[in-house]
Amino acid sequence: MGLNADLEVVKTMEQLRQERRLESMDELEKAIVAQGFSVDEFKQNIKTRYLTQQVLQREVYGRVVVTTEEMRKYYDANIKNFDRPAGIRVREISVYTENRGPAEIESQKKKIEEALAAAKKGDNFADLASKYSESQTAQEGGDLGFFVKGELAKPLEDVASSLDKGQVSDVIPLNGAFMILKVEDKHEGGTLPFELAQKEIQDILWTQGVQPKIREYLTKLRADGFIRVADGYTDLGQPTKNAKVSENKN
Repeated sequence: MGLNADLEVVKTMEQLRQERRLESMDELEKAIVAQGFSVDEFKQNIKTRYLTQQVLQREVYGRVVVTTEEMRKYYDANIKNFDRPAGIRVREISVYTENRGPAEIESQKKKIEEALAAAKKGDNFADLASKYSESQTAQEGGDLGFFVKGELAKPLEDVASSLDKGQVSDVIPLNGAFMILKVEDKHEGGTLPFELAQKEIQDILWTQGVQPKIREYLTKLRADGFIRVADGYTDLGQPTKNAKVSENKN
């Protein structure tokens, strides 16, 4: 898990660099310091958030299931909220090269090229993302979601905008990573069809469903004595006098 946490730091830092249109990681680190943060502390915070998410993924997130029927019902009830400008839905396969030696970088390049060859051959892209990608989106078949113009980092938008629906990019070399993009669908503007709105709806319903599960999990840990609340913090998981801790094993 330590290596995965380090990879998460690399991915997050690269995303921040792209979002801020910075030319190098040195520029990003200078920007972090300018905001009053230590670079090491900033990276440690990323690791802490990642490890926390891994625990919640294992103990909580898997219990929250959103069905297609629930998503369709939400879509029909809120269809006015899905009026969108033109945009695209994309998937990714990413492998990381930050802090790797030449031999490791070459190995990562061969890995992404193998994934690309399979994608070009017609293999299911979502399955390939689950197999090859080192990004967290691998768990969702590489699905990055729907983006209107200007929301994707410019190097990625430039590539994606040149692709037709269903097309896969060549390998995109980034600072610290290699990436492949697939344009899953394109929207010309107006009300999103259910298929394009589905991931957004899933995220909304999942977030609504996961919050009580997190509270339930924290309450159980608190009741079992696994949590020590530091001075100055509020124990949000403290059970009430009559609270019963769920033993849901699903």
